[in-house]
Amino acid sequence: MDQRPDLPGLSDASSEDAGAGNPIPGAWGSLAILEKLGEGSFGVVYRAYDPSLQRQVALKLLRVAPGPSHELLEEAKRLARVRHANVLIVHGADLRDGAVGIWTELIAGATLEDYLAQNGPMGASEARAIGLDLCRALAAVHAHGLVHRDLKASNVMREHGGRIVLMDFGSVGISTTTSSDNIYGTPLTMAPEQLLGGPVGPTADIFGLGTLLYRLTSGQYPLEARSVPELVEKHRAGAAIPLRDRRPDLPTDFVQVVDRATQSDPDARFPSAGAMERALSASTGTAAPVRRERAFEVQIGKWFKMRYMVATVSALVVTSVLLVTRLTVSRKAPPPERVESAHLRDAGPRADAVSPVPAPVVPPPGAQSPPPASVSSPPPPVTPAAQAVVPPPPAVEAPLTKGVTPPPATTAATTSPPTETAPARPAAGQALLRVSTEPPGATVSIDGHRQSRPTNSSFPVGPGTHRLAFEKTGFYPQDMEVADLGAGESRAVGATLKPMSGAGSGQLEQARAQGSVKVVTSGHDGARVLMDGKDTGLTTPCTIEHLAPGDHSVSVTLDGYTPDHPDITVTVRTGATADVKFKLKKHR
Repeated sequence: MDQRPDLPGLSDASSEDAGAGNPIPGAWGSLAILEKLGEGSFGVVYRAYDPSLQRQVALKLLRVAPGPSHELLEEAKRLARVRHANVLIVHGADLRDGAVGIWTELIAGATLEDYLAQNGPMGASEARAIGLDLCRALAAVHAHGLVHRDLKASNVMREHGGRIVLMDFGSVGISTTTSSDNIYGTPLTMAPEQLLGGPVGPTADIFGLGTLLYRLTSGQYPLEARSVPELVEKHRAGAAIPLRDRRPDLPTDFVQVVDRATQSDPDARFPSAGAMERALSASTGTAAPVRRERAFEVQIGKWFKMRYMVATVSALVVTSVLLVTRLTVSRKAPPPERVESAHLRDAGPRADAVSPVPAPVVPPPGAQSPPPASVSSPPPPVTPAAQAVVPPPPAVEAPLTKGVTPPPATTAATTSPPTETAPARPAAGQALLRVSTEPPGATVSIDGHRQSRPTNSSFPVGPGTHRLAFEKTGFYPQDMEVADLGAGESRAVGATLKPMSGAGSGQLEQARAQGSVKVVTSGHDGARVLMDGKDTGLTTPCTIEHLAPGDHSVSVTLDGYTPDHPDITVTVRTGATADVKFKLKKHR
């Protein structure tokens, strides 16, 4: 699964599973092992069947020394309490015969490593969306006192439908060391303090995420080395290659986020995943100018400038010729009698005319006599001078067709407001969101990016899951999630905004400073939801809004059912919606 080069001094843990071994197909505890899925830095992954959950799961048996087995088991149990849409769901953990096993949800999709192998580097917009999801995932993990320690492309899965899932928590709780030429994890993605075996905190995961974004957009690592000592020396010397040198076309603000996240000094990085998420959310600038081949660009600019000057002079010459020609034609215009005759001929026969054929017009001296006109011949063309003095013919009301009622006259008072026209088909590989709110005209943000157009409009987006947020003065902010949007799909979504009572700017800012929690239950809906021990009056599925930022305890209760957790601690962030999921088991 790990496709990095086999570097001397950068080997994974021993190929022999310490304590895990190769389990006999058919059983590991209560789990039925079906097949081997792969092998990573910290253990072997199997497809298994959990009879208690009645579903297939992914079972990972970890390679650990006999000493830290119990400590690792406790870390795995703490990880099982993390509930977030972008974090792999851990169903359970156990210690058997010296082997630690963790079984999780089975994801159907492909890793980002597979994506890079098939498609090569991606653009800043796609990498930014992935980075935002992973920032939220890391914030949930760090809130429980855990550090991932091995954030890389092969440990991030893109599920069918677009959901980004952070997985492979085998390194959680295992201390890193450089002794014995052996090291856990992937050194090229690890923070220097982790390489040196020092204390590892959340900023080590910030470095791993920055390195992942660097690789997703360039296909390479910031530092390349053939051994651990060489890699450490390059970190100390600050020899990392700037992302701007590898991808000059990327937006400047996106590059700045990656550069800060990959600093060798932990204090120079973002202090938390939330701080990095805010910086990524604001990275919506345009691409930076390309600096290469500057001399060639100057020559191209001079060439275009010369072409512009030549075109301007040519346009002036052509305009002068046209003006002279127009004046000449105007001087040769027919006398007023000819104009009046032309007008009468165009307007129809005169009332006192005896014959439909107009009287001949006597030309001025020296001019050729015009050919005689006939009834069937078209009237002579009217010169521009004649058009200037001929009044427009009077409007003639068209007769009504028998049996047809004329449409009523439209006034300003009865004119209905304009409605949105049918949206265009999504571009290739894209999707379309038709967003509306009641009342209309609310500001909409998609995945943290504020849109220039208000609601009741269509917005092109990429396939996958997107989070929408609505704001309107005098109404409470509201957000929603649009899941599993497919390529080429056009989906209509709407929201009804709740008005504030006597709302002012202070109330609006207070509402913006709050968050919400979405609570769902699997197995049965309708469970009562308690927040911080108090009954909310809501039942699942539901969203608890206007919560103060910080940690909150969520629990559910339903007669005849037992939840898989007595309560779940969730961290509420400003302007965001956290996800909490309980599994209800019916009493027997």
